[in-house]
Amino acid sequence: GDMLAPDWPLHEVYAARARARLATADSADAERVFSELRAAGEAALVPELVRERADARRRARAAELLDRSHALAAAGDARGARAALEELAALDAAPSEAWLALAQARWEAGEGAGALHAARRALAGLAGSKRVEALLVAGMAAFQGGDRTAALSAFHEARTWAPADPRTYDYEARVRFATGDAPGARRIVEAGLARVPADPALLQARAALAPRR
Repeated sequence: GDMLAPDWPLHEVYAARARARLATADSADAERVFSELRAAGEAALVPELVRERADARRRARAAELLDRSHALAAAGDARGARAALEELAALDAAPSEAWLALAQARWEAGEGAGALHAARRALAGLAGSKRVEALLVAGMAAFQGGDRTAALSAFHEARTWAPADPRTYDYEARVRFATGDAPGARRIVEAGLARVPADPALLQARAALAPRR
């Protein structure tokens, strides 16, 4: 039976019935629903329902791609996982974690500008310690693109969320050294070793940065 209250406005009755039918409709069925709405004088509903239907299909496709990217990554198929992530990004429906995975894949492929874009999209939706990995990619990609200030800022923020992560010190030291600030590089390496005394990368950096006698 029809569960809609008899005192509902007719416009809302048409809209509710159309949405219920569209939930399981194929393209031909959907077109019949739209034709009936137009014939009933409810043509103004059609564009709204078309948008809703397209959004629902986009969300379903995005969920499918996200699941595929996870499955392919778990199976060791990095290329396939990346392809799924790129398609997800093209739909503009990727969650922040997918943007992060794409940023990492692009960085590993040597695509600095694309990695930076994806990392920034990830950061727009990540909070707290979940920002660390995206900040590290963003920092490396920003420096590769010539933006030292943005790189140092990204590493500094990453360190506030993960003060015991040696990468936040190592990467900043590399940027400082590469831009002529050897004393600053040494300071940040020592700060890192105070937190993570046995880290091999920081110990190697300390040896490389030691003043020559």
